[in-house]
Amino acid sequence: MLRYMRESLIAQIRNPATSFVKRSRAINYGNCYYFQMPELEDLDTLDVDAACEHFNTCYKDPAEFTICLTGQVEVDHSSFWHSADDAAVC
Repeated sequence: MLRYMRESLIAQIRNPATSFVKRSRAINYGNCYYFQMPELEDLDTLDVDAACEHFNTCYKDPAEFTICLTGQVEVDHSSFWHSADDAAVC
């Protein structure tokens, strides 16, 4: 997976539009780290085992998930709910 990511980043760096995207993001978002594109050096700092362990720890039990629908949802006309008792209104 890291090899695929590295090749993808190298291809992205070769793309002429990348410098424009980097500059426009820097102007629009003020060089915030959240909006910066990943660099090749960032791949060297990744710990795949720690990432997999974190994912497995946080997302292993689907019973802990909560789905919250927002907006104008018509429960009476929705085929998602089996009955009106199953629908929880927040």
